[in-house]
Amino acid sequence: MEEGPAKRFCSELIIEGREVVGIRGDPRDITNIVIPNGIDGITDGVFEDCWGLTAVTLPDPVPSVGKGEFQRCTGLTSVTLPTTLTLIGGYTFSICGLTSLTLPDNVKDVGESAFLECWDLTSLTLSKNLTSIGAHAFKDSNLT
Repeated sequence: MEEGPAKRFCSELIIEGREVVGIRGDPRDITNIVIPNGIDGITDGVFEDCWGLTAVTLPDPVPSVGKGEFQRCTGLTSVTLPTTLTLIGGYTFSICGLTSLTLPDNVKDVGESAFLECWDLTSLTLSKNLTSIGAHAFKDSNLT
């Protein structure tokens, strides 16, 4: 019996200290990511091009999501953001499949092109404490 591609979960994360710095294997095989508790950093672009990724859960105390973190994760439809999040970096969720998202109230900054070309994004609840939205942050989404 032939099996599909291997499913990779948090055991496939490369962690140094309290930071996720990489992933093992082909990023296209990853479908679900749950970052373990105690992690407080994620290297920029670690999950870029994880096309098969559909769901991500980020724990407290992650304070920011780095540049290009989930860029071109076209299958990504579900993201759980930590309450401690204050910054969403540039291009973080660009070209993703998100349809709706609620930014936690601690988010103060949304970077340039953070949600660029999220064609399916139709619902967004902004943080009450948002002070800065970068250029083209929501360009080519379906927000009205």
